[in-house]
Amino acid sequence: MTFRIATEWLDAPGVTDAGLASTWARTSITVGPRALELYDQKRKAVRDGFFGSVLPFVEWLVDAWGRLINERAKPAPASPDFRVWSGYHSFHSGREGGAMPDVWLRRIDNDWFHVRAIADERLMPGISVRFFLDAHEQVAANQVERVLGELITATCEQLAHSDPSHADRLLGKWSSRLRPASQLIGRLGLDEDDLTDVDIALVNELLNEDAQTLVEIAEAIPGTLSERVSRARTIAGQLPQATSAPDQWRRLLGRAHSRREHPWQTGWAAAADFRALLELPSTHVFASGLPAFLETQCGWATADQVHRLHGDFGSVRTVFLWGDHVLPTVVTTATESASKRFRTSKALYYSLFGASTGARATTVDSPVVPMYSEANAFAAELLAPAEFLRTRTPSDGVWERQHVASVARELAVSPMVVQHQIENRRIGSVSS
Repeated sequence: MTFRIATEWLDAPGVTDAGLASTWARTSITVGPRALELYDQKRKAVRDGFFGSVLPFVEWLVDAWGRLINERAKPAPASPDFRVWSGYHSFHSGREGGAMPDVWLRRIDNDWFHVRAIADERLMPGISVRFFLDAHEQVAANQVERVLGELITATCEQLAHSDPSHADRLLGKWSSRLRPASQLIGRLGLDEDDLTDVDIALVNELLNEDAQTLVEIAEAIPGTLSERVSRARTIAGQLPQATSAPDQWRRLLGRAHSRREHPWQTGWAAAADFRALLELPSTHVFASGLPAFLETQCGWATADQVHRLHGDFGSVRTVFLWGDHVLPTVVTTATESASKRFRTSKALYYSLFGASTGARATTVDSPVVPMYSEANAFAAELLAPAEFLRTRTPSDGVWERQHVASVARELAVSPMVVQHQIENRRIGSVSS
């Protein structure tokens, strides 16, 4: 869980710009167990550091700070918003023609970031080095913020030797990005310069501690800020009061591995842990009996599991409520039993394996929200276990559509759940 940026300040007698010259350095970025190495085409050598002024990257870092550090939602790669999003989350956006590994940062929750480095497929225009390592880590949020903050501070100290007013402006701008209002604006994926007076008033309302649920819902809803807050309020008005967790659930929660302890854990592994906690075999099938099982074996009453969400909110169809001391709750527009069981399984993941919240948390079932894919993987493995599917796999490994549908009925899940398990767990193939 390592993320580090090391700089060795160097003289740059051939650089005419005083600001760039005073911030010239050999920089090395570490993601995971080793530094990101590069191949130098000119020197035909491999090394783990690159040369250039750090100033352009730090100026980008300060400008992007609000969204880079606070934004959790991520648009689909094929969406028009993704390119804008990448401008705030990819280190390449701050390279300004210099060498820089393709590192991406995304906040997962209050405590963790996902840090990913992608190897260069080819030399960048005008660059003679190519980074060739892929890496990804879950890194503590305070470590990410400390590493980036130290880089900003150290660069401004160097810059002060040649241009103290520039250094002061940069530090002042960074300081403003640390204000609670700026952090909230960044979390919602907004640019401070684009906000209207009405938007600023809404931001001040959302800074109220009681509005945390509105923030968690609004960040997953598209549209203008006023539209997002209005829809979030409509949804929040339908959320039930929290139900205190009984001793049976508290004991289960205390025994479950949390993301805080195992932030690298996959949804599949979490499903295996859940079965182990309850001493269930890997082939155990819940089918339509999951709600009753959760009531009798876990203390999660059927009546508290799923509530109806009324209205059309676009991509937001389900809201999960969970926390350290309360039972999870699913609030959804879904009406089919199989769909509700799948969402109940996802609520299990958030509550038992999500990061400790200390209070009640809200998670919107949206592809832009972190943990979405892991929660889906957990639910699919819980309801359609891979070991069970292997017992139903044809000898040639090819699943006909009719067979997929038949096994889905046996498991009381959607055929799509079975198909995804077959493909994602490499159980076989599904005929076209």
